[in-house]
Amino acid sequence: EIRSLGGKAVADTHSVADEDGAAAIIQTALVSFGSADILVNNAGVSIAAAVDEMTPADFRLHIEVNLLGPYYLARAAWPHMKAAGYGRIVNITSGSMAGYANQAAYAASKGGLWSLTRNLATEGLPLGIKANALSPGAFTRMVAATLQDDSPLLRHARENLPPELSSPAVAFLAHESCPVTGECIESVGGEVEAGSDMAGDD
Repeated sequence: EIRSLGGKAVADTHSVADEDGAAAIIQTALVSFGSADILVNNAGVSIAAAVDEMTPADFRLHIEVNLLGPYYLARAAWPHMKAAGYGRIVNITSGSMAGYANQAAYAASKGGLWSLTRNLATEGLPLGIKANALSPGAFTRMVAATLQDDSPLLRHARENLPPELSSPAVAFLAHESCPVTGECIESVGGEVEAGSDMAGDD
């Protein structure tokens, strides 16, 4: 779709949950585009289960994909951003990190990602690297797989929250003129709300 619109795009099928795979993804970007300027960590897994039903293996999977994946990718991209004196990292978190039934593993991984975002922002500030988080609310495959078919939340999301209403906030946080770092922005149904700004001052 990107190519059909005149853009340049490549695909990489390595797993973000593997350190070597993450490094390969960044290498693909370097080979294809010559630099790694923007990193959007959007890969995620969510298995809805009560605390006493969630298996340790599934809990680990959430941590590996949702938290270690962004860490591996940021770590691989960091030296290139540092050398360039410029970088934008956008981590996709979730409102579930504040607590949501049957989402302990997902919430823990996304809460950890928010903490990682804050630390990346702190370390990146003197390097020209800005790291922010986005907490979207939209009708996605993950939402559909997590909620029951008769759920009012699912119906509301299907009818009112198309993903394209959340994605412009990602572009804002990835843009060279983004004025903030260490921020978590909520983007739901076309409404955008800022959370806690750590160091927004360009």
